[in-house]
Amino acid sequence: MADYYTGSQAVEHYNHTLETAGKLRASYRTLDGRVAQAITRVENHMADARQALGAAYFPVLSPEAIADLERLTGFKGFSRRDPIAAMAHERHVLERAVETVLADDRYQRREDLIGPEGELTRDLARIKQRLDPFEAEVQRFEGLDTFLELVSTAYDTPEFRVRWWDRDYWRLWAAGDRVCEELGLDDFGDDVLPRYHAALADRDPVMEEYLQAKSIADEIRGLVETHDRSTARLQHLEASYLEESQQALAEFFEHADLTLLSDWLDDDAAAQDGAQDDASRRRAIQMALRRVAGLRAKSGFLNDLAAVSIRPMIASLDDRANKYRRKITKYGRPKYRGRSVTERELDRAFLAKRSKYTHRRNKLSELIERLDQYEDYENFMLSDPPELWWREMTRTRPPTQMRELRAWYDRHPDARPTAADDPWERVDEDAAAVAEAAAAVDHDVDFLS
Repeated sequence: MADYYTGSQAVEHYNHTLETAGKLRASYRTLDGRVAQAITRVENHMADARQALGAAYFPVLSPEAIADLERLTGFKGFSRRDPIAAMAHERHVLERAVETVLADDRYQRREDLIGPEGELTRDLARIKQRLDPFEAEVQRFEGLDTFLELVSTAYDTPEFRVRWWDRDYWRLWAAGDRVCEELGLDDFGDDVLPRYHAALADRDPVMEEYLQAKSIADEIRGLVETHDRSTARLQHLEASYLEESQQALAEFFEHADLTLLSDWLDDDAAAQDGAQDDASRRRAIQMALRRVAGLRAKSGFLNDLAAVSIRPMIASLDDRANKYRRKITKYGRPKYRGRSVTERELDRAFLAKRSKYTHRRNKLSELIERLDQYEDYENFMLSDPPELWWREMTRTRPPTQMRELRAWYDRHPDARPTAADDPWERVDEDAAAVAEAAAAVDHDVDFLS
């Protein structure tokens, strides 16, 4: 390898380096897009999981269910804002509205009044037939551009207050002349306005008659709508309040200490000699708790990988690319045509590390894939340290960039997730496959060191 290079050789070298950095940056940008999609998926799944957890804790709307919920979670919201009392009040309001509508003579005669052949329907059709020609004559004026503005400003009348030095004065004058021309009349004030007011005088009484009849018909349609809407709401009232209560719980669980809730659930089971259905319900709650906890952990891991391992690398590659562009500009200047460039000036370190950066990117991609695909949340015991979610999901230790989590694993090198306490809670696994995967993981456990 030569010790000295020409300026054009230096430019060629940095063009190649810039191209390499660009390709590597593109691959990390793609990885960033993948992790962003995975984060979006886990956030959507977490919202559903919290709702399911609320349904597990609060399966029915009853005073007993509220008492159980308070005992198991400490949540007092339904004591302060009782959904049962609110539901009873709304039920009374809806039932009263339905009774009022049913007692109204207009509702009872609705078909005779506003049906296809109803009395009001026929009246409205007759009035509309009389109204149409009068309305068409009014629209012959009002449909013209700027006409209503001319009327509202009292153009060409003694009440016109726009002064000659205002721009609008001349604009309205031109508009008035254009209206006269389109209507085939000579003067706006003397010809157009009188005919327009005469058209209004013919139309307005018929329009008033039409609007009065339509108002009566609309009131009857309003009665029908109130009856139908209230009846439909009554049919689903309890289910609606239950779902809204579960949604309120989902918001509570967003920041709740899930490990503490799991402990309380176990303590409650030990304190009570529960029936089989109680045991089934507790198991459903426990599984839902584990799922929410796992999704919360997964979200944290994916966000950390993006924040400490992917986006800083993209920023670093951006800086490198800018640096290499400056080098290309520098060595492309005329003064470097006859000057030698030393080996030290070529900065070959980046190209030497290219395979390392690519390997790191591939390993990060593998980690993201493992996290994204993990679904066996019910296998994890919430009595375990939450840091063990990482090994549960990835079967390896975290990369060195995740400093706090990696430090925990350095302090607890032998820590492993505890098997679920009931055999049927654990997903069946092939022991040989698990052992093989563990061996592969241990082989490259420090891949980002």
